[in-house]
Amino acid sequence: MTHLRSSFLKISLSLFCIVWGNPALALDKEGFIDSNGNFVVPVNYREVHSFENGWGTVSEFPKNPFELKRDFTFQTLINPKGEKVATVKSSWLGPCRDGLLNDHDGWFRNTKGEKVVAAPYGTTDFGNDFAARPEYNKLGAIKKFDLIDVTGKKCGAVPDGLHVASYALPCEGFLIVSKLEQEGYIDRTGTVTIPIQYRSANNFSENLACVGIRKDNKSLYGYIDKSGEMVIPTMYDAANDFHEGLAAVSNKSKWSYIDKFGKTVFELPQNCKHTTRFSDGLTAVAILPPGVTLNIELSYDHPTNAEIAKKCLWGFVDQKGKMVIEPRFRIRIGTASGIIVPEFSNGLCAVSVNPETKDLPVYGYIDKSGNFVIKPQFKFADKFCDGLARVRMGPTHFVPADWKLAIQAEETWERNHMLTALGRDYELIGMTKTQVMEVLGAPNEKSNAGLDWFYLLGKGGCGNGDIWLEIRFHANKIASYRLADLQKQGAWQKARGHSALITYGDD
Repeated sequence: MTHLRSSFLKISLSLFCIVWGNPALALDKEGFIDSNGNFVVPVNYREVHSFENGWGTVSEFPKNPFELKRDFTFQTLINPKGEKVATVKSSWLGPCRDGLLNDHDGWFRNTKGEKVVAAPYGTTDFGNDFAARPEYNKLGAIKKFDLIDVTGKKCGAVPDGLHVASYALPCEGFLIVSKLEQEGYIDRTGTVTIPIQYRSANNFSENLACVGIRKDNKSLYGYIDKSGEMVIPTMYDAANDFHEGLAAVSNKSKWSYIDKFGKTVFELPQNCKHTTRFSDGLTAVAILPPGVTLNIELSYDHPTNAEIAKKCLWGFVDQKGKMVIEPRFRIRIGTASGIIVPEFSNGLCAVSVNPETKDLPVYGYIDKSGNFVIKPQFKFADKFCDGLARVRMGPTHFVPADWKLAIQAEETWERNHMLTALGRDYELIGMTKTQVMEVLGAPNEKSNAGLDWFYLLGKGGCGNGDIWLEIRFHANKIASYRLADLQKQGAWQKARGHSALITYGDD
């Protein structure tokens, strides 16, 4: 095949394959490591979710892929020793907060996996020992929100006319509520403690909350305290939450850090185009190379800016603004979730190497000197939580047979993790329909008189709809392609060269 960029690497089935009779499907696997790089939870699981408050969850592979769809899988609760405590039938088991986990199937469960508190769709996770739970009318619309404690007992109610988003989380005694595109705060009794008057409102962090207003058709951000007093005026184009006493703010794309009095502690270089919160005394900053600029008239995750962002390098500064780790790590961008920001935890930070070569990005962990202490070896690596970090390993080259078998086995989500290898090993632009059929098999759907082909990647995992690889033909050859779901459509890729295909979602 002329479009194959490199020959396939024969990967040992003993390392990477899940054998379901014949044939076998090679899939990515996940597990947990400790800060020494030891595998506390073996990389044997389909998905794992970061530890929080002493508990983590893992999703095991189905014994027979033809009998179990992803939407009806099982989640297993594990302790920090990697010991299995309980297994529940659920497609998702949320993080442990206030001793309870939301199974997103109607219940909060305790750390034994037992159903203890009813949690209909739209119920928030617990925080500060309370949560918001909706009550529905006969038509299926939300009638009201009750506030409940960890026993399920009502402790208050959200005032009529106010809404609570399902992703909201009680934090530092407050819960964000909204009405007619305005936001404010209530306490655990439902009392409106800070008026519903802001265009946007963040959770409180270190006793301050970032809020936004609209003025002269422009968004401006500042900070309020728990009495609702504006302690730092709404004067910034962008602003992050406070962590370790500092917050990143921006005016006219110029980033700086301020203290809780609004005083500028230090400014970042003009070519710094992205930063994050402080953690373990350091924060990551993205530096653009000389002569490269972002279009400030476009959003940061706009396809044009996203392509430019790939040329950025990550470095790390301390709380005095000194660059203690020079920029040399490449940015990783997920199609749905934007920039994947490195963050120190337990004195270590996951960073990727090789993203601009033909090799897949490989993750390892550096210390605060910038030296690798856990060598790059993972397809993905998350930050440490409760002393453990989620890591992923798996095949390093695209295998057409695995792509085709994944859809037969209804393991469509596994195609998502094959995208980067597909884009690296094949030059899609210019491939004929026959060549595409050889590599990807028959499309799930066709439209536009057969000129548009659609390959399903996953069901409802990002946004609210299915995720697709969409291919457009002209004169029997691929003219362009993109990733898309119901909420977000990627830019059409038309040029030859390194593919823009990357894992869709959180990594």
